[in-house]
Amino acid sequence: MKSGATETSYYYLQEHYQFPENVFVSHLPEELKKSNHPYKILWAHHAYDQPVFLNFDHNIVNHIVTPSQWNKDQFIKYLNVPEYKITVIPNGVADIFTHSTQKTKTMIFTSIPYKGLEVLSKVIPMIHRVHPDTKFKIFSSMSLYGPLNDPFIELYEHLKTFPNVEYSPAIDREELVKHYQESAFFIHPNIWEETFCVSMTEAMRCGAYPIITDIGALAEVAGEKNATVVPIEGENTSKGWKVTENFLINFANACCLALDYYDKEPKFYQEVSKIISNYIADKYDWKKIAQQWKTLMSNIR
Repeated sequence: MKSGATETSYYYLQEHYQFPENVFVSHLPEELKKSNHPYKILWAHHAYDQPVFLNFDHNIVNHIVTPSQWNKDQFIKYLNVPEYKITVIPNGVADIFTHSTQKTKTMIFTSIPYKGLEVLSKVIPMIHRVHPDTKFKIFSSMSLYGPLNDPFIELYEHLKTFPNVEYSPAIDREELVKHYQESAFFIHPNIWEETFCVSMTEAMRCGAYPIITDIGALAEVAGEKNATVVPIEGENTSKGWKVTENFLINFANACCLALDYYDKEPKFYQEVSKIISNYIADKYDWKKIAQQWKTLMSNIR
């Protein structure tokens, strides 16, 4: 199964909780609009500004569940949804992702290309000038969305020419586990606002320390002091942030500082790695999340 919040969340939640027969839950407003079920719940994995929410009318649903407070706030601000009609229930992390102490000096990127892969391609050489022995594992492609003309093929080929960079298209989450477990850092110079980011929590549960930007819900989901958060700089466009050269330098410097700690303070790194893994395992446990859904359904019905 490919990693992706929307698709996998239904699968893992159903292992612990089944929606009542008179309740229809979907992340697509059009599906909810057509449903004849007495109770309709929008599971809002997508951000407020995505095409699925064009002309969205919250009156077509009984309730909305968002995976982060950030996404809830955007629905209230931009889609005029009453606050009482939205509940925050996070996504979970599968039990197959477990902590490992067998880390290497590796940074891993597993997101969709348009969320920051081009930015990463500019940051890697900057990092390598200071830490040339750093390895980068990149699992990224548009294959999650089916067969289509992938506009990032030239970028993939460019990355393959870098020393100490391993590029692969997106792989099944079961295969990702071992790569997360050997990676010391989860690197995500994201230029696209994430509503949760399952990939980050999977990596963190394996003990990979995240280095991210401050847009969207990433910092909220990672938890205070559990990540290095680099402020975004540039212009926010319909295709994500167009970042400045200064941002690239700041992000690379943040990575280099983290790598310095990895080299010089290995015991401290291992302690932090275990702390963030425990935090994710506790906060994003599917059993606990299933209970939150059960409580919500009881209240709504």
